Amino acid sequence: MMGNQSKFPISIIYPGSKGEDLVDTSIKILETPGGFGKVYQDDKELAKVEYCLTISQQLNENSTPASQSTVPGHKEISGQFRILEGKYLSVDGKILTLHLADGRQWKFIIVGINHLSMYIAANAPGGDAAF
Repeated sequence: MMGNQSKFPISIIYPGSKGEDLVDTSIKILETPGGFGKVYQDDKELAKVEYCLTISQQLNENSTPASQSTVPGHKEISGQFRILEGKYLSVDGKILTLHLADGRQWKFIIVGINHLSMYIAANAPGGDAAF
């Protein structure tokens, strides 16, 4: 599934700052990497995991005729993973790093655990989502 890209962006219409303008915010899925990796805190390996991430980006289009430009927004990374080997990880706001199978690294925090014991993860505060 590496390198998958959505052909159908999700569109949401928001009122603009002046009230009469509408802003069309489309969320484009850039990539959905998945595989096996390792979770670290600092230099200490905590767990071997199976992960599935979604990398998306907002595209803003001002719908007034005067300005029809598209401006790339902030990239967002979110995902889920399950522990294959290692210790239980807590939802405590600590910044962790996922080492992906392709060599990239993603700084994240755990935001929850679902009923299937899948960890829910999001960008670390102030983290660089451009990985």
